[in-house]
Amino acid sequence: MVLALLLAASLSASAPDAGTPEPHAACRVALERGVSALEKLPSSRRLAASLELLGRACPRELEGLANAASQASRLRRSERAKLLAQAAAAAPHCTTELPAAAAGALLRLCPPAKLELAEEVAQVLDSGTYLFVVAVSRRLDAAGAFGTAAERVLSILVLNAALEGEAAR
Repeated sequence: MVLALLLAASLSASAPDAGTPEPHAACRVALERGVSALEKLPSSRRLAASLELLGRACPRELEGLANAASQASRLRRSERAKLLAQAAAAAPHCTTELPAAAAGALLRLCPPAKLELAEEVAQVLDSGTYLFVVAVSRRLDAAGAFGTAAERVLSILVLNAALEGEAAR
C-alpha cells in the first residue's frame, strides 16, 4: 500500500506542468514527494522502493537508467547487480567485470557526483549498485536535477544495498 502511494506520488509529480520554470523541476518534485514516502517504509522494503522511485520519478533525465531501476527493483541481489552494472556501462563512466563484488576498489577510481560514500560502506556494497549510483548521480547533476531529495534517495539505496551485502557475507 505504501509502495503504491510512493509510486503514485512520483508519477503525478513527474508530469510536466505548463508553469514549471525549469525543465527538470518535475523530476526534482517527484523525488521530493517520493522520498518522504520512502523514508516511512520499513527498511526491508526501501531498497526495492528506492529503485522503483528512481525508475518513475525522472524518466527523461535518467533514460535507460530509469528502466533498469524499475526492472532491478524486482530482482535478487546478484541479478540486480548485473543489470544495474550493465545499465551504468551504457552511460560512459566506469565499468566492472564483477558486478556482485564489493565496490571498495571503485570508490577512488570512480567517485559519484555530489554524493559522499564511506569506504566501509563500499566494502559491503555490490559494484553494480555502486556504478548505477555513480551514473544516476552524474546524470541528474548534468541535468540540473540533483538536489537534496536525489541525494537522500541515493543514500537510502546505497545504505540498504550495503546492509543486504553485509547480511550476505
